[in-house]
Amino acid sequence: MKYPYILIICLFLFSCKTDPSDNGKSVSNERTIMTMTPQERTDLLDELKTRFDKDQKALSDYIYASDTEAEKFDVAKKKVFADNTKRMKELFKKFGFLGWDLVGEEGSHHFWLMVQHADDDTDFQYAVLKEMGPAVENNNAFAPNYAYLTDRVRLNTNKKQIYGTQVRYTDQGQAVPKILMDSLNVNKRRANIAMKPIELYLNSMTEKHYKTNQAVYLKRGIKAPVLHKVK
Repeated sequence: MKYPYILIICLFLFSCKTDPSDNGKSVSNERTIMTMTPQERTDLLDELKTRFDKDQKALSDYIYASDTEAEKFDVAKKKVFADNTKRMKELFKKFGFLGWDLVGEEGSHHFWLMVQHADDDTDFQYAVLKEMGPAVENNNAFAPNYAYLTDRVRLNTNKKQIYGTQVRYTDQGQAVPKILMDSLNVNKRRANIAMKPIELYLNSMTEKHYKTNQAVYLKRGIKAPVLHKVK
């Protein structure tokens, strides 16, 4: 997929001061870019897939856990996330951002997702974000994923998100964006980076959340997802 508009978007994002500390520190400063043999690439793809699957299982186990088991599965999830973060930092130091050219679209997505979940290491998330911007500009990464990571880093550093990708749920189970910059123009920003209108995105998140917690909401008398009006 081509993104002829990405340069403008990247310049806009970097002008928004996503840097959590602005102190110049970066995981990538000490890195020496390496190349891979075909077998090393195959092994790395297998490892990324295995770690991605563990990430998703740990997250799913936590989401669907009963109240009595939620704490146990939260501990397990955090352990998986921490282990993946440690390994992704090692890979990033060695190879830089794992883009499509290095590990393909699927492998790059797996790497990005585990960085997305590295919330206990915002400096690392930001270091990856700085390299992901040029990768998107060079058609070597998925632009919407860059938007998700941008929002994640900004919220993790007490800044307003730009695209509204990070949500919370009201008592009625409706997804709403966490603190958002210039909400009136969010759909313009989303359209520029090939993302659907925020109302559709929030409704999709609401429906998934309602399905997961349907028994709880039925007890509250909420018999269907509470959706946003689509303009």
